[in-house]
Amino acid sequence: LLNEKSVCCRFEKLDITPKSAQKLKPVLEKWLAEAEHWNQKGQQNLMEFVGGEPSKKRKRRTSFTPQAIEVLNSYFEKNSLPTGQEITEIAKELNYDREVVRVWFCNRRQTLKNTSKINIFQVQ
Repeated sequence: LLNEKSVCCRFEKLDITPKSAQKLKPVLEKWLAEAEHWNQKGQQNLMEFVGGEPSKKRKRRTSFTPQAIEVLNSYFEKNSLPTGQEITEIAKELNYDREVVRVWFCNRRQTLKNTSKINIFQVQ
C-alpha cells in the first residue's frame, strides 16, 4: 500500500521508476487538487497544507547577569564537565533553568575548543 510518507521518501531518494510513477500518479493528482482548492480559498499556509508540524516558538535567549557569569566561570575553571547533579545544584543556586545551565557549559566548552584551535594556527 502506498502512503504519503513513501511518496516523500521516493522523491528524496530520486529512485522513481516508471512503475512507481504510475503508483504515485493518483496520490499526486489528489494532492494537486487539494492544493488548488486551498489556494482558491486563500489559505496559503504551506506548512499546514503539506502536513508539516506547526513551527515551534523558540525560547527567548537567556541573558545571564554578570554575577551569574562570574559564578559559572568559576565552576567551569574547577570542572568543565559537571555531572547532572552538579548542573542541577548550580541552576538552583543561580535561579536559572537546569537546561540553560547545561547548555551554557556545552557552549563554554565549545568556545574553549574553538579558541584553542585558533591559537594553534596563530602560533605556527
